[in-house]
Amino acid sequence: MSGRGKRIVLLLALASVMVLVLALAPAAQANRYAGNVRSSGYGVKADITSPSQQPILYDWESSWVSTVGPDWVQTGWAMYVGWGYPKSYVETNIGSSYDMDWYSDQTYNFSRLYEVVYTGTSSMWRALIQGTSRGTWGPISAPRQVQAFSEVQADYRSQLNAKFANIQYKGQYVYYNFDQDNRITDYPYTLTWFYPYRYDTHGNGL
Repeated sequence: MSGRGKRIVLLLALASVMVLVLALAPAAQANRYAGNVRSSGYGVKADITSPSQQPILYDWESSWVSTVGPDWVQTGWAMYVGWGYPKSYVETNIGSSYDMDWYSDQTYNFSRLYEVVYTGTSSMWRALIQGTSRGTWGPISAPRQVQAFSEVQADYRSQLNAKFANIQYKGQYVYYNFDQDNRITDYPYTLTWFYPYRYDTHGNGL
C-alpha cells in the first residue's frame, strides 16, 4: 500500500474512534422535574414541605409553584451544595429581565405556604410566602397555565424529598383544588400520588 493509502486508512480509523467516543460520551444533562400542571388559572398556591433530612446534593434543587412561561413568576424553597438548610425564594423571568430574591431558611420537614397570583390589574402577578407579599411582576397575561413542581438541576444523582399539599389554582374569584392529572416525572425522580392536589416528590433514597 502506498504512503498516501496508509494515511487515508489511518485517518479513517481515527475518525471511527472519534465517532465511538462521541457515541459513548454522556449527553448534556438537563434539569429533571416531578409535579403536576393545571391548564388555566389566575393563581396557584401550595403548602410545600422541605426535605425530611439533609439531602445529598451534586447541584441545586428546588420545589415551587409557578406560572408557565415563557414569562413566569415562581416561589418556593431551593437548596444548593454546601448549604445547611433550604431557603425560600422568589424567581422571575419576564422578557429580558431576570431576578432572584432570597429569604429565610426553611428547616427540615417544615411546611410553608407559597403563592403566585394575578393581581387583577395591568397583567401584574404577586408572589407571597406564608401570606406575606414579596413583590409584583409583569406584564404576564391571565389566565394561564400554573404548576407545582420539584426540580433537580443537571446532576440527577442528587437526593430529592418534598411534600406538596393543598395545591390550588385560582378561578376568576376564588381558589379551588387542582383537579387535573397532568403529572410529569423525569427519571429517577418520582411521585407518590394521592390526589392532583397532594403528592410527594422523591428520588435516590429520600
